[in-house]
Amino acid sequence: MSLILKKLAEISRHQHPGKDNVAVVAPSEDERLPMVHRGVRLVMLQNLLSDLKELGRDDINSGQFLNGVHTKDSATDWQEFNPDLDAYSGKACCLHTGLSIVETMILADMTQDPKTGEAYFSDIDTFVSYAWRGEGASLRALVESVEDALSPGVRCHT
Repeated sequence: MSLILKKLAEISRHQHPGKDNVAVVAPSEDERLPMVHRGVRLVMLQNLLSDLKELGRDDINSGQFLNGVHTKDSATDWQEFNPDLDAYSGKACCLHTGLSIVETMILADMTQDPKTGEAYFSDIDTFVSYAWRGEGASLRALVESVEDALSPGVRCHT
């Protein structure tokens, strides 16, 4: 496991004040890492997908990644979020910071691939829009689409 989700979940469980679903209040936007510097590189997405596969959840969609694998409907999944039901969800991993996953990973000094040293983040030069839920809208399909667009003919086999 590349340890992205495992490490973030451990940090969050250890540092989050209380057992509720409310995140720490994030600093104002002008005190945060500027949005343009929060770009995610392909290697980070590939390692995240590897984590999800190891956890048996490489078929989950974006809503389930954010709010938990136990959620079923994008209209209500934010209400169903419960870090005790899914410590590896995006929200649970970031509760202790109230920040984005990129900023939370940077604070945890998780900024590069542990195997290659390749940077996980860079300035944004491309925007990828994706479906929250729906047929074919798994995170695996999203990462594979990004791989195809950035590296035609080269696919991560996790």
